[in-house]
Amino acid sequence: MFQIISQSPDGATHTLEILIIWLVSGLLGLLVGYLIWRLHPREYLGLKKQIRERDARLSELEAAAGRRQLANEKLAAELAEGKARCQALLAELDEKERLLKEKQAALDAIINAADDLTAIGGIDARIEGLLHQSGIHTFQDLANTKLAALKAIRKAAGPAYRAADPDAWRKQAYLAYQGRKAHYAGFAELKIGRKQLEKLQEGNAYKENGAATN
Repeated sequence: MFQIISQSPDGATHTLEILIIWLVSGLLGLLVGYLIWRLHPREYLGLKKQIRERDARLSELEAAAGRRQLANEKLAAELAEGKARCQALLAELDEKERLLKEKQAALDAIINAADDLTAIGGIDARIEGLLHQSGIHTFQDLANTKLAALKAIRKAAGPAYRAADPDAWRKQAYLAYQGRKAHYAGFAELKIGRKQLEKLQEGNAYKENGAATN
């Protein structure tokens, strides 16, 4: 069989050479296979290790990202709650400011308004005019005026007012003043202090800054 396969055109045979070639080829194949088997698994194991390390790192990063997301959501919730609380406080402050302004305006009106002195018995328009000329415009002014000054005003009004009783004027004015004071006790006790004004100013500044930001 070898002779048939390895017979050359000139009739010579090369069986030994062919066997040697096959043997060398087989050995080379085994050597190459061995080298591939030895080298390839190491690369594979190295790549597999790198993949495991990267998977672990990726898991750590995902966990960190999850924690940061939860922290961001918590901060966002706290921020929203803080904004809502701040808006509620600003609304409350606006309402208090409005009430304070109304009460202060009412108090100013009460303080600055002149009383109807003709409501006092024995005082008509003429006497009231003389009282105004003397700087007496309110029940409190009349109650605090000295009796001698009132008698002088009565005398200036003329003989027709001789029977008028200036001391009775003072007593009635005092009672009228006390009644009005009790009625407006809530207004009379109102005082806008320095701290309240500072809070109002801070609230207005915050609203202005917020409007500028938006």
